[in-house]
Amino acid sequence: MYYFISGILAALFFIQLFICNCEGEPPKYKISCDDFFINGSFYIGSRHIHHWLIFLILLIIIFPYYIFYPSNLGIFIMGFSILMILHGLSYNDCFVF
Repeated sequence: MYYFISGILAALFFIQLFICNCEGEPPKYKISCDDFFINGSFYIGSRHIHHWLIFLILLIIIFPYYIFYPSNLGIFIMGFSILMILHGLSYNDCFVF
């Protein structure tokens, strides 16, 4: 449980430090990398991929792995991912791709 809560706290810190924005605004720190990161947001082609979707995919990958190979890192990543998913889904434009 300690590592799960640590993951949640790390996600809170990450959100405050790097994201901390409103819907439709770019994050505080804008990463740009030609085709994939535009104005701090992740794109595949012309579609914006929200951070909640990225962390949902990560959670789906990590969870079965954790069942067969339990580790503290897996619990930490699950806590981090769950809070990032909830944060992303709190935006009004969370389903606008």
